[in-house]
Amino acid sequence: MKEVFRKSTRFYVTQSDYDGLVSNPNADFVIECTPNKGNHPKGTYTIPNKVARQFIESKQGTHNWVKHENFKQDTVPVGLEEFFKSEKDSEVKSSMLPPEPFEGIPLTKEKIKRQHIDYRLEKEAKKEINKWVIIIVGALILLYLLFLNSCSERKESDCYCEEYEKVSSGGSEVWNQDNYDYNCLKWSKACQDQFKTN
Repeated sequence: MKEVFRKSTRFYVTQSDYDGLVSNPNADFVIECTPNKGNHPKGTYTIPNKVARQFIESKQGTHNWVKHENFKQDTVPVGLEEFFKSEKDSEVKSSMLPPEPFEGIPLTKEKIKRQHIDYRLEKEAKKEINKWVIIIVGALILLYLLFLNSCSERKESDCYCEEYEKVSSGGSEVWNQDNYDYNCLKWSKACQDQFKTN
């Protein structure tokens, strides 16, 4: 016997299921869930014998088991998630496969394998390109921020005072607006103030 099988509208185990697992220690426990209503997703449990027996044993002392010799649940039980395969998972996986070949073109196993590898490589290449785009954009933003920071950290002695000095030495006290360093405007103003105080 390869499996102990049950069809149900939810997760459902009974004493007879447990007895079947004990009698057939190499058999998996399979529950095919087709809910009419409720929260349990549609799909199939394939639980190894030992895991299934341990789970049932953990429920055998509960009130419902003592009274009805069964346990039922409208959601996937904690600890058994990895053994449940929902139909939605199957649909998602099938949608990720490469497109089917045109009718009339036979494919060998090798070609099918190659097609899957090419599809996977294409997805990985797209991820790699996206990663580098993010890195490059981030680097450009960082360089721009560093430029702005270096500008704001200029010392007063580095500001563009030369033109003002030329103008003021010619007898004019008018600041040469055309020679403002617009990227470092506040330092230019500081420099202007420095000359006015001198």
